[in-house]
Amino acid sequence: MIKGTQKRTFPRKKLNLDFDLVLTGEYVPAIITDFSLYGVGILIKGRSDLSSQVLDLRIHDIDLNTTGKIVWKREMFSGLKVGVLCSGPVAGRFRSYCFADLAVGIYRSRKTGVLTVGTGQWSRKIFFKDGEMVYATSDIEDEQLGRMLLSSGRISLHQYQNSLALARQTGKSQGTVLVEMRYLSPPELIKAVHQRVENVIMNLCGIEDAQFSFREEALPRNEIVIMRLNSAGLLYQGSKRSERLDRVRNKLLTPGALLGPSIGKGDMLSRLSLNEHDSQILSLVQKNTTLAEVLTRSPLAREETMMIMQALINTHLVDFEEEILPRDDEAQKHGEPEAPHARRPMEQDAIDKIDKLYHEHMKLGYHGVLGLNEQITTSTELKRAYHDMAKEYHPDRYQHGSDALKEKLNVIFAYINEAYRQLSKSSTAGSVHAGARRHQEPSEDQKNRNLASDKYREGREHLAAGNLEEAATFLGQAVYIDETVPDYHFFYGVALFRNKKIKDAETSIRKALQLSPHNAGYITELGYIYLKLGFKTRARHAFEKALTFDPSNPRATEGLSLTEEVKS
Repeated sequence: MIKGTQKRTFPRKKLNLDFDLVLTGEYVPAIITDFSLYGVGILIKGRSDLSSQVLDLRIHDIDLNTTGKIVWKREMFSGLKVGVLCSGPVAGRFRSYCFADLAVGIYRSRKTGVLTVGTGQWSRKIFFKDGEMVYATSDIEDEQLGRMLLSSGRISLHQYQNSLALARQTGKSQGTVLVEMRYLSPPELIKAVHQRVENVIMNLCGIEDAQFSFREEALPRNEIVIMRLNSAGLLYQGSKRSERLDRVRNKLLTPGALLGPSIGKGDMLSRLSLNEHDSQILSLVQKNTTLAEVLTRSPLAREETMMIMQALINTHLVDFEEEILPRDDEAQKHGEPEAPHARRPMEQDAIDKIDKLYHEHMKLGYHGVLGLNEQITTSTELKRAYHDMAKEYHPDRYQHGSDALKEKLNVIFAYINEAYRQLSKSSTAGSVHAGARRHQEPSEDQKNRNLASDKYREGREHLAAGNLEEAATFLGQAVYIDETVPDYHFFYGVALFRNKKIKDAETSIRKALQLSPHNAGYITELGYIYLKLGFKTRARHAFEKALTFDPSNPRATEGLSLTEEVKS
């Protein structure tokens, strides 16, 4: 939960990761509850105290390989909770962190030094002075000054080739040669160098897997030019790009996530100049706000709203609160997260309740499924009812249920979200009237979208019931009516796969991935299709790729184990 004041420099991420901690030569079960580049929160099961004050941490899932000092301890109901301060340099991989997290942490700690980011193919360096970014270099060809000027049309191909050849002959920089040959004026060169540095920094905002390390040191002033850059603005604009949207959809904004204004947003806001639209979207995020609520109330198109939300989250103007997932009473009492495998088996009453709502939700309608008055409901009541139902029927609550039960929950949860979205749209002057929706004639496009949604819902219901032919028919109709929704293609592919139409299933899921290329679930299903076709190497690559986007995906992990004998 977002409480108090911001005391940490590097943003801390919530986690619930089981691992084996080595203590005096024996393995002890433990859970990572949260982590950052500076520290880790650990729940050590079955322990009430420790004699050691230093822990060796080797945790592949979050790329942690360090020695840490225990700085606080607290006895919990199920073990000992400890806070560990990591030693050594700030280093890791962007698979577990993002560039904005790192840059925000360096700014908060007002550090001076050099951040090196790279893979085996490329390297970038960002130079910080008192926490602010002041310069950047890159060995990527497209990020070189000459290539940038050529691609933007500010110099011709002939000028580019001539200046590059002369720069290599003389040992001078290409920028210097461009000025000497009068292809650019000195002010134009200064502006171009500034833009090139900004571009290198903004491009880092989209990096999802690279090694990084930060070294505190004096800046090499004979090698770089200290620039006045708007660090916060570069992080914000670099995050606000359409090609990053799948990362937001599939990784950052899970269905049960609650959002709220960051406790440290005042400092970041003072360094940013938000336009009218960005400010509008930020104002929609209050305590315990869901993404669905923001998208419903936004005056902007869905994709534009998503891009703004992505930037607000990456720059920590908006932070995550708690997920809409209840925890075990005893775990709540002691303030600790519940391990996934510790969740209690489902009771028959809960199964019966889910089954009843699954069969009745369409008959109940939007108001009925949320338990609302059919005549008039305030916006506050609507929001509260939505939260209550989302908590109770969120699929993540029932990880140990059968596949059929999970399919029913997915149908129910989708209908709950649709009910909230539609009722919110008809909200006027703080109230929701059932009649308002009936008297508004939808457009043809909206009618088609509604029809496709109905076909999709029917298809999912047949899929859950094991009626595979009917499922494929209805889901195929949904795809035919509306080709823009990735889930339509995906579940059509699932239905085809279960109907043993393997190649058609592959085609459909590939179409889903064209619309949502970073969806770990889609990639995992494609891996199983490759296994069925006998392409084990392709399957292994698919499972590995899925795990880069969702390291805790159990189906991808299981699939990968089936391909272990395949060598690269």
